[in-house]
Amino acid sequence: MPDDPTDSNPICGRLRDLRIETFGKRGRSAFSRVLGIRPSTYQAYERDRTPPAELLAKACDATGADLVWLITGRGEMRPGPKDDPTVAVTADGAKDVVPMIPLVGSTAAGPARFWPDDAGAGPSADGMLERRVSRAVDGSRRDGFVAEGGAAALVALDAPTAEGVWEFLDAPDVAARHLRAVAWRIDGDSMAPRFRDGDLVVTAPGRDVLDGQACVARQRGQVGVNCKLLRREGDEIWLVPVNEAVSAQRVAAADLVWTQPVVASVRF
Repeated sequence: MPDDPTDSNPICGRLRDLRIETFGKRGRSAFSRVLGIRPSTYQAYERDRTPPAELLAKACDATGADLVWLITGRGEMRPGPKDDPTVAVTADGAKDVVPMIPLVGSTAAGPARFWPDDAGAGPSADGMLERRVSRAVDGSRRDGFVAEGGAAALVALDAPTAEGVWEFLDAPDVAARHLRAVAWRIDGDSMAPRFRDGDLVVTAPGRDVLDGQACVARQRGQVGVNCKLLRREGDEIWLVPVNEAVSAQRVAAADLVWTQPVVASVRF
């Protein structure tokens, strides 16, 4: 009989390794919340019960792990560069870290600006921003030191990552709840006093924006993105500022490329 139950089920063992690598030795409850299951159910999967394929895919999507590795053991948990200088190591040599959140750009808190029709830059600019955000979500997350008491810190690298990211937000509590989050720097005062010029907002790509919730919105042909409250009135969408001195904007649903809900904000 094996000493460790996961010896008889390697998938369970790799799931455990992924949980320890991402959430630490006491992170079962946090991982189960991310997966949307009860801690007792997750514990059974980690111990000896083979998880369903949907759960394995969700675990990989949330943590950036390689699904082939999780199922077969071939390859690496997270293919990528080795010896990352931002990985923290505890006194006993074990990594007990949470990922940091990539800062992908600024979000204008004023009126949206658009490329002129004859500039020919709209589709090109759209594609550049889409690729930057996609690469950041999929590949630019870095492991960082666990902050004391859930505090947040801004970490600047000496050189950009392969995805072009220079700065990361080290906010362990937020990163643990939203594993695919990205951060944006507010530029302008249309969301003041809730979000002020220079504040950071954290968004969760792929999640729905609730009516009245703050979000970062991307419009077709727009120069950059905007941070606004999203309100729906029938078939119309309004992007509404907090600052009453700034006008709300009506957007055709077909022209709204994507929205990401604001799940946290940081003021230094």
